[in-house]
Amino acid sequence: MFDNTVARRLGGVGLALQVTRADGGTGVAAAQVTVDYSSFRHAGGGGFASRLTLVELPACVLPCR
Repeated sequence: MFDNTVARRLGGVGLALQVTRADGGTGVAAAQVTVDYSSFRHAGGGGFASRLTLVELPACVLPCR
């Protein structure tokens, strides 16, 4: 998970996260991701939680670690 400054730099508001394989594999595999946004669902006001969307971006847009 990255902080909000990374999300803003990527053009979003909220959070940015990177999903990687836990088994060390490098190929494509099915995944299920669950994000608990209950701690910030009211952060933006005006039905913020109902406007949340998931956007997939290529890894090359993330900052170097």
